[in-house]
Amino acid sequence: MSKFRLVLCDNDGTLLNDDRELTERSREALLKLHEKGYMVGLASGRTVSDLMEMPEKWNFDFKFDVLIGVNGAEFYDGITDTVHKYNYLKPEMTKRIIEAVSPFGYTMQFMRDEHYYFNKMNDFIRASMSRNATHKIRMVDDISDFWKDDIPKMLIRLPEAEMPAFEKYFEEHPIKGIIGFKTQPFVYEFMAEGTDKAVAMKKFCDLHDISLDEVISFGDTTNDNGMLKHSYGVCLLNGSDDTKAVSKQITEYDNNHDGFARYVEKYLL
Repeated sequence: MSKFRLVLCDNDGTLLNDDRELTERSREALLKLHEKGYMVGLASGRTVSDLMEMPEKWNFDFKFDVLIGVNGAEFYDGITDTVHKYNYLKPEMTKRIIEAVSPFGYTMQFMRDEHYYFNKMNDFIRASMSRNATHKIRMVDDISDFWKDDIPKMLIRLPEAEMPAFEKYFEEHPIKGIIGFKTQPFVYEFMAEGTDKAVAMKKFCDLHDISLDEVISFGDTTNDNGMLKHSYGVCLLNGSDDTKAVSKQITEYDNNHDGFARYVEKYLL
């Protein structure tokens, strides 16, 4: 086995292909990593409750050692079987986001009590949500429902072609106490300042005496940057330029051609 003890992997665009499927080759790579004694974890924008379903969905007979959810606002420690939640958006923070984003007219989304809430709907969103049967879709009747109580994050769905201008605007007009980043070509997320996959990764490692030099992480876009910078970061070939720039290596293949699995086979197994 290599010097690494923990293998941490983003889901969408990294471990999963563009159809959000885990290929058999990637499944085998995860299974072999576990069998060889590596600790294995997921780090995603999805919630911990979503990620907890993955072992059964992928037909694994083991649970992951760590599940980092909501881009680092929460994590599940599989070693102690505990969930840590520590950096949700407060109502006043969400209200500031709504006030800043509403003039753009884009679809806004948040999650509460295993439901996805939207201010408006279209066929693309319905199709996307149908792939995740865990959560039900709810429409928001009153925009103040968005800041009714604490929520993990706020998602903005917009046309891919308009993303660069949207990113640039919020780089130049930051919202106090809020961070924002692209998580998919058509999704931008706002979270409480200080939220980062790297923060949750460090918390887990500190709990179990794991050096960050013993962590290898895989990602593909901006919300993975902190995690990749503070460990041995590997960006998928399909990754964004900013993520490639902070990574130690770039895979030879993209997420649609088993880039993660091929790297694991070559360097870790």
